[in-house]
Amino acid sequence: MDKEKLLKAGILTALAAGVGYFAYRFVKETKLQIKEMEEANAAQTQELLDTIKLRDEQLALAEGVGRNATLSYSCSLNYS
Repeated sequence: MDKEKLLKAGILTALAAGVGYFAYRFVKETKLQIKEMEEANAAQTQELLDTIKLRDEQLALAEGVGRNATLSYSCSLNYS
């Protein structure tokens, strides 16, 4: 092999290694971002479920007290 072919082979090998490393880092970063988004979504879902549960409990208490309590509760929801 002459020097020119050896140089081209070295450049192509380095280029292939660089592209491979870039692909590896891209996939790794993408997986990390997906994991972070899933964790954030799970936390937000739990927060919403807790809010719904609290509102249901408040509504049950208001319904237990009587019609006036229910009306004031529904009015307070409009301003929340």
